[in-house]
Amino acid sequence: MSLRGKNRLRKQRLDVALYDEAGAIHVIKDHFLSESEESTIVDMASVPSDFKIAAVYINHGNHAYAKVRFDEASIQWYTKNLSSVKDAASRASIWRYFWYLVMDLQMTSLKYAEFVENNLPNEPVEQTINVALMNLRTLIANYIPASKKIEHKSKIFKILVELL
Repeated sequence: MSLRGKNRLRKQRLDVALYDEAGAIHVIKDHFLSESEESTIVDMASVPSDFKIAAVYINHGNHAYAKVRFDEASIQWYTKNLSSVKDAASRASIWRYFWYLVMDLQMTSLKYAEFVENNLPNEPVEQTINVALMNLRTLIANYIPASKKIEHKSKIFKILVELL
């Protein structure tokens, strides 16, 4: 696995979390990003040979200052399985990074709405829920196509009623 970016400010250490389909986690600890190269190879030697990667989370533990992106397989897995991530800080970061994907035009508003609709009912942390709802309000008001607004408002209303 290779990490890309333009890290020129300082040496940074990060952990890489790998999840399998069932939500089991394997963490590659203390990976250092190159200060001079745009790409850094992650040593995968510690990953058990029978571990089937379903999703990757770069910057597990939030040690590095990094703009995190996700591959398509990870986006699909987190959209359906974010509740499998047991660490609340990692879940909150993934919520935030998914919102950044929308803001950076890397994810459609409808895909983010699907992510929220699938994961909000299972999110136990009130602060994460509050931020997700704030972002969702912005999303529906400004980014969802007009023809889809009522549909998504209705879905979210049902979810909020269930959360009560």
